[in-house]
Amino acid sequence: MKKPYLLVLAAVALVMSATACSSAPMDVPDSSGTDAYAAEFQEAKESASSDFERQVLADSRITRREYEEAVTRFTDCLEAAGLSASAELQSNGMYNYAIQYTAGTTEASSAETSCADGATTLIEPLYGSVTLNPDNEDYQQIIAECLVRKDVVDAGYTKSDFMRDLGTSADFLTENPVGADCIVNPKG
Repeated sequence: MKKPYLLVLAAVALVMSATACSSAPMDVPDSSGTDAYAAEFQEAKESASSDFERQVLADSRITRREYEEAVTRFTDCLEAAGLSASAELQSNGMYNYAIQYTAGTTEASSAETSCADGATTLIEPLYGSVTLNPDNEDYQQIIAECLVRKDVVDAGYTKSDFMRDLGTSADFLTENPVGADCIVNPKG
């Protein structure tokens, strides 16, 4: 499954773990499978590797309860594999994972991948995309627009500028709460 938004979701996770978010989670609705995500839902259905994923994706929407169940399945699987794992709810309604690796990092990484497959691999990024970007706009572009709108960067800042800065240690992406908010929820 093509996942061009995974780089940005990884940045979101990095920003969320690097910033202290003490505010209550925003009210995140169920993700309805609008026409804007029809192709992504179809691709996810074709890539589903578990009965759970097939059941969740069957109606082309992901409810909050279904997303929560995917997270629980993932963390329970990690615990069963002997890893210490927790999921912390972030202000954007998504989860940040804390997984404590012990000896055998290769085995732990394998367990993490195995536990995500069939639980969160397809469901989490799709749920996040639909709830945080319901019109399926170019995510990097709307982040750049948010950074300009909130005066974090100068007018004229573009998607290309954001992608360049994402690969650097740009402080405004991690240390500025307004910049971090744009990455986590660019429509907010």
